[in-house]
Amino acid sequence: MKQNDKLIEKFLNQYKELEQAVRKIYGENYTVWDYENNQIDIEDKPLLTQCRSLRNFIVHNPNKNYYLIPTEDATLFLKELTDKILSSVLSCKDKMLRLRKFYTEKDKIYDVACACKSNNSYMVPIIDDNKIVLGIFNTNVLLNTVINDISVKKAIKYITLDKNFITVKPTLPYEECPNLAYVTEDGTKNTKLLGVIYK
Repeated sequence: MKQNDKLIEKFLNQYKELEQAVRKIYGENYTVWDYENNQIDIEDKPLLTQCRSLRNFIVHNPNKNYYLIPTEDATLFLKELTDKILSSVLSCKDKMLRLRKFYTEKDKIYDVACACKSNNSYMVPIIDDNKIVLGIFNTNVLLNTVINDISVKKAIKYITLDKNFITVKPTLPYEECPNLAYVTEDGTKNTKLLGVIYK
């Protein structure tokens, strides 16, 4: 493949990613042209206009007699713009940590304690059979279980839904999410746990 063909292919692929990002964030019927005329920062508009025009020229030129070739900088601009669009309004569901294992009253203290250490927050939600959070297992709870030599089930009395336990809806914009939050089906404490946000 010629160098120019590689540049064109890379540019067109990145433009497609931009189109997908625009549709994901602003709706299926939203186009890059709509974004360009309604959402984009004013300093980026001239560059996007050039990229969109160049893309249209390449796609709608059946003879492939290209006298305009996209540069690496143009493709990089499209990538940065795509990343900016996606990161600006990602939801908690997009960014949450999907728990590989859920812990219940039946689990061993050792296993829950290891999970506390491995997730770097030193907090692990303890759930019931319906994946509703009973409370948060943290280092204070661990100390009480070790000192009193008790099981997770008996440790429930030490596990509380305190100020550290904040639940959010999956659709909440990630930027608005607290540094530590639990994502549940409807944002309340009495519904199924979906994941955890650790910032």
